[in-house]
Amino acid sequence: MRTEPPRAEPPRPEPMRRPEPAGAPPGNQDWPISPLPGEPPLTLFRGKRLVELEPGTEIDRFGEDDGNLVYAVGTPFSERSLVPEWVERPYHAYRVRQPVQVLTGAAIPWFDQPGGGTAYLLPDAIGELVASGRLVEVNGRERPRG
Repeated sequence: MRTEPPRAEPPRPEPMRRPEPAGAPPGNQDWPISPLPGEPPLTLFRGKRLVELEPGTEIDRFGEDDGNLVYAVGTPFSERSLVPEWVERPYHAYRVRQPVQVLTGAAIPWFDQPGGGTAYLLPDAIGELVASGRLVEVNGRERPRG
């Protein structure tokens, strides 16, 4: 009885990945929640994990409601490691009204800023989450300093 050697499986194509910014640490882009166009890439966050934001949690953002990146309310701008000019964007705060699953991580040092702020990537644009009642805008919050 003659047995054939096992056949090698053909190599599988690698999934498409976004290019990582020069100098950024390597990161896994294969998460169920991704940054919307115009938001920083996932490589700029460390310790990523999925969590659920509970009702009453407050988050904020420098920018309009068409994005999905927010931070723990009051996080100093320098701890967000965002493009420095973004400090001039409109500031908005929101409160979670219904549980929302998010991808969270800490901002890495970038743009000569220390990072360390807690970031949350929402599953949809903020405007969509407000329209669906999952988030509500909180007026009168002071812009974080630093």
